[in-house]
Amino acid sequence: MLLLPIPHRTQATQHRAFSLVELLVVIAIIGVLIALLLPAIQAAREAARRCSCRNKLRQIGVSVQHFHDSQKTLPPPKVLQGRGGLVAVTGGGNSADQFSNLGSAFVSLLPYLEVNNLYSNYDLTKSIYSAKNLETTSQPIDLYMCPSMALPREVPNLSAGEKLAPGSYMLSVSTDFGATADTNGAFTNPNAVSQIGSTAVVETQYSLPLSRIVDGTSNTFLIGENSYNVPGIPWPEAPGSEKWGDHTWANGYWAYAWGNIQWFLYDKLHVATYNQPSTPDPNKILRVFRSDHPGGAQFVYLDGSVHFVPTEIDYQVLKALVTRAGEEVNHSF
Repeated sequence: MLLLPIPHRTQATQHRAFSLVELLVVIAIIGVLIALLLPAIQAAREAARRCSCRNKLRQIGVSVQHFHDSQKTLPPPKVLQGRGGLVAVTGGGNSADQFSNLGSAFVSLLPYLEVNNLYSNYDLTKSIYSAKNLETTSQPIDLYMCPSMALPREVPNLSAGEKLAPGSYMLSVSTDFGATADTNGAFTNPNAVSQIGSTAVVETQYSLPLSRIVDGTSNTFLIGENSYNVPGIPWPEAPGSEKWGDHTWANGYWAYAWGNIQWFLYDKLHVATYNQPSTPDPNKILRVFRSDHPGGAQFVYLDGSVHFVPTEIDYQVLKALVTRAGEEVNHSF
């Protein structure tokens, strides 16, 4: 009789658990990998945001060229309606008992940026704070917002309570602040007393044709970045004031290259060193170009090209890029 072999009972496989030391090693390795990858991920995201910002500035630059082709002049930095007399416009808000702010250059550019749905509803004879125009000026416009900047949805006007949508970009006006005559940047100064006619009704004539850009369109700033708020800068007014840096696209904001400070392209590392030799002036920080991009800010030139300008740029070179007719020759940075 043939006997079959008795099958052997297989022993159950035994799994050895990880020891505490091994688990800690694995966790440490994962932590190191995350620490190595996170900066690369953040850098990639910032590169994408910077590219998006550059594209927005390029579109704005092209819209300015289309405006010039149509109107034979650059857009006015701000359109002001006079209510009588030779009066300087103070600040950039709804300030004036004497003047009404009808809108910045960014309002004038809306149809050239194909934002016709907002522009068609805008009344060019009324203030940006009027009930009619608040339907437009309270709306955030993606093209006017840098993706690297943490912007609020609206900026309150403390004096009147209206709320406008924020913006990230500023007009290049001058190498000095408070000019009372024709300024030397791509845009004239809408606050200059000598530029406001005594019988003015709507001040739109203080804009420039490209023929006035003697230095060349490829050597002159048009618009640059200005990030929202400046942490650490003392200012007697509350957050929400435009002097705090909370500027809006409808009201507009303009920048100056200050003659009495050593750096004009501000970054947050300079907060502790902004004091002037005499009296500190926070206004000289708030109205300069700056951005939330590491190391500098982006500018669109009058020819429509966009360049990243490092914070370490030589101050004299920066001033040369602001001026439209300084006849400087060295613009390298």
